[in-house]
This record gives sequence, structure tokens and C-alpha cells, in this order.
Amino acid sequence: GGSPLTLEVLGVTALCQVEKHSPSVQPKESGTVDVVLDTSELSAPGECSIKLGSNDPEHPTAVLQLAVAPQTVLKAKPGFARYTYVQGEAEGTIRQLVSAKDGKDFRVLEVKAPPEVRASFRAATDKERDSQVAGTQWVVETTIRADAPVGPLHGTIDVRTDHPEQKLMRVPLSGFVRPVLHVTPPQARVGEGHPAPVPATV
Repeated sequence: GGSPLTLEVLGVTALCQVEKHSPSVQPKESGTVDVVLDTSELSAPGECSIKLGSNDPEHPTAVLQLAVAPQTVLKAKPGFARYTYVQGEAEGTIRQLVSAKDGKDFRVLEVKAPPEVRASFRAATDKERDSQVAGTQWVVETTIRADAPVGPLHGTIDVRTDHPEQKLMRVPLSGFVRPVLHVTPPQARVGEGHPAPVPATV
């Protein structure tokens, strides 16, 4: 058209952040929208979108979409930690066998997890190792706490390493902690009441 095009960011989904954009584009010129896609939270293919608004009467909105398929070097088996747990019961432990696809030696430096679980790591024993994988292998253990609060589990188990190609690996955590006893419905509501008259005794 013959007038400047104005642009504004109307919304951004998770993982994406608009670093900067051209608020106005002159006729016969072009503008840019610089988007940063944070892949550190990705353990599987994902995508994000950016919704833009403009003063173009025919196209007042436009959606930019970015998709990413992370190529990880480190792998964990099973690769997820899911708990269905009753509060106060015997604690349950899930073990992850961590190795490198390129067969390089590496060390696990630290493991962090949400407060509902305890996390530890150690070198895998000969019996625990995957014989099909070369290089060092590690066992990361997460144990659900007996006093974990009732409710859904979510977050990630962050495994930090000294591998030159991948310093951080995230293992998804999910599940639910249930109470020992549960009342349905949790509340009892009683409507308005009127006391019955008491007959007098003479």
C-alpha cells in the first residue's frame, strides 16, 4: 500500500520470546521480527507461535509459527519419571540409565529435581550398563517422598554433565499424589433450616 504498515505483538506462546520487531514499515520496504526459541525445556519436538496485529484492513492479524525437533546427544532410559503414589506409602524409586549416543566419556555433575522427589546419581555397574552403548554410563535415581503433598506432579529432572555437546538433559516428571482417605464431595452444604416449635407442657 501507499501508507506505513504498523505492527504490534498480540501474543506469544511458551518457549518463544520476541526479542525485537519493526513497529512500522514504510511503503515498498520490509521489516523484521526477531524471535528467540528456547529449546532448553524441550525433551521432544515442539513448536511456538507469535500473533501479530497490523493496520492492514485485509489482514489485521498474522501468525508466525516455529517448529523444532531437538537433536540430543545424551539419552535417558526410560526417559521419563511418572508416579502414581498414595501419600505415606512406601517410597518408590525410578532409575534412569544415562548414556551418550556418540559413545564419548562424560561425567554427571549434578542432578536437580522438584521438592516432591529426592534425586541422586552414580556410575552404572557392569550389570546395569547397556552392552550396546559405548562410553561411560550413569544411573540417575529419583525417589518420591512419603510426605509429598497431595496433587499433580510436574516439572523436570535436570541432569547437568560435562559432555562437550550437551551440558543439560531434562527428564520429564509427571504423575499424581493421592491422599490415604478421600471424601467426595469435600464439602457438605446444608440449606436454611427452621426449628420446629416445641409444644409446651403444663
